Amino acid sequence: WAVTRAGVRTLSSKVLLTRSLYCDTETKRLNRTVMTLFNLTRPEADKAIQSGQVKVDGKTVTTSGTRVAAHQKIEFEKRKEELIVYALNKPVGVLSKPEWGSSPFVIDLLPKHKEPLFVSGRLDKDSSGLIIISNNGRLTSDLINPENEVEKEYYVTVSGELTNAVIQKLREGVPIKGEKTKPTKVRRADTDDSFFITLTEGRNRHIRRICRTMGLNVEVLHRFRIGHFILPRQSQHGSFKRLTEEDISNLTAQIPYRPYLDE
Repeated sequence: WAVTRAGVRTLSSKVLLTRSLYCDTETKRLNRTVMTLFNLTRPEADKAIQSGQVKVDGKTVTTSGTRVAAHQKIEFEKRKEELIVYALNKPVGVLSKPEWGSSPFVIDLLPKHKEPLFVSGRLDKDSSGLIIISNNGRLTSDLINPENEVEKEYYVTVSGELTNAVIQKLREGVPIKGEKTKPTKVRRADTDDSFFITLTEGRNRHIRRICRTMGLNVEVLHRFRIGHFILPRQSQHGSFKRLTEEDISNLTAQIPYRPYLDE
């Protein structure tokens, strides 16, 4: 696929971007095409299509899976939208990924929104702490993109022998399924069975798995920092805060390119 010509027209507060493309005989899903042509993330492309911002050959298409073929003109009406970012203190027992017929979902704890909201920085059901939820898919994707190395800091209590040697091995990285995890920052906390750990990558049940490898069982796992944004100490489980511009800047400070701050 390739772009053959491009046009940009300003419509008051809206910008209409037009791309014409060609291929041999291949067709592609509309959302993947929009991602490629207009440099959007997958959530952003799906949201744009579902909200009627994308036209194919002059007709609005709202289904992400629509197939687009040779010489079709794709139009994307970029709209300026209000940036909404919540910091939620997730309680134990609440899911950060919805499951049918299961426990409550983190978005259920927020005010109702007509537009889609995206969750960044998932925590398992038995963990608590800072979850970021936003209407901007690029922001939430950037926070968990390992290339950005955004720091996430946790308070952990364990059962087992938390020796200095174990802490040093946690710092250096621990093999999981044959692949060694990245080095981490680890420091002891206020008790012999607790510590603080800072990660820049986020594998599934990462901390629980590396602790289990070292003969430790996690009893409490609480995330309190992402980037330079720290969850207030007085924050109650289940409470949330809509972030200010300064908060969002602190949250995303370790991300090199932040277009959502200028939108």
